[in-house]
Amino acid sequence: MSAQAQPMIATGGRRLVDHLDTAYAAEYLDRRTPSPRPTAAPAARAAGHGFAFTAAAAGHGFAFTAAAAKYLAGAMAYDDLTRAADLKLRTARLARSRPKVDADDGALVTTTEYFHPRVAELRKVVDRGRRTSPNIISGHLMLALVTGRGPKRRASLRHGREVAHIDAWEPTARAALGSRYELGVAVLGARGLVKGYSETHAHGLLKFDRLLCAAPALMGRDDGAVSLDRLTRAAPADEKGGALDGVLLTVASR
Repeated sequence: MSAQAQPMIATGGRRLVDHLDTAYAAEYLDRRTPSPRPTAAPAARAAGHGFAFTAAAAGHGFAFTAAAAKYLAGAMAYDDLTRAADLKLRTARLARSRPKVDADDGALVTTTEYFHPRVAELRKVVDRGRRTSPNIISGHLMLALVTGRGPKRRASLRHGREVAHIDAWEPTARAALGSRYELGVAVLGARGLVKGYSETHAHGLLKFDRLLCAAPALMGRDDGAVSLDRLTRAAPADEKGGALDGVLLTVASR
């Protein structure tokens, strides 16, 4: 394993322990290796390889290895209602809030938290915002109840969708890597479009999916990585995707 990528991999592992548990971090490491261990997740064992470095990696500063470590950890540590509730209960969050309101040391500071769950996150509360405060008993108990769902996250519809998306992303990245090393790195970097949760996550995922669909046409092209990077920069330009449509047409016409 390259010394350049080790810090990123270690950071990703710690992030996933905090996100769920040590077993989830082990799944991350299984996806990072070319020959999954017997303990690997079924999907990783079936794939037979992961987001691994190649013989050519050293000549490129192990950029693919480091990018895989970074963006795979981000994809696995997706934001959902359970994660949001967990973060809102942490004392560090309140500590960051006090300076923002110029509160005196002895003053009582309360916060109002807003949630907007989707069907994949919470079936009984769909597309309706919920406000609560972790500083009152009822609000704290509600957040604690949602946080307690963490161990069951693997059985959720949302988790299944995220895993399926990673399983589709991985072979595209490896195929791009086989075409041009820089294009493989660009496919990994495009995952940075997917952020947040609820509607923000859904919009980013749709744009990322469009870039994955465009990636095969860029394989074998000398400008493939540059074109995909251009698409990645254009994607966040507007919510409706008009800017991305224009760049996709320009890239496809070359």
